[in-house]
Amino acid sequence: MLDLQTAAGIATPHAIRREDYRPPDWLVPEVALNFELDPAATKVRARLEVRRNGDHNRPLRLDGD
Repeated sequence: MLDLQTAAGIATPHAIRREDYRPPDWLVPEVALNFELDPAATKVRARLEVRRNGDHNRPLRLDGD
């Protein structure tokens, strides 16, 4: 039998432990945001300065809408 969370597509939360922590691959020391407010269509522009954290070749991956 499915519980309500599974049926609604909500993932069951899992514990995040301190020993699971890893420093981020990339740092974002500066963020600049520009907002153009309009009742019909607000636009937001973002400029991020990113810097590799350590000696690695992992790609920068952005996850957003």
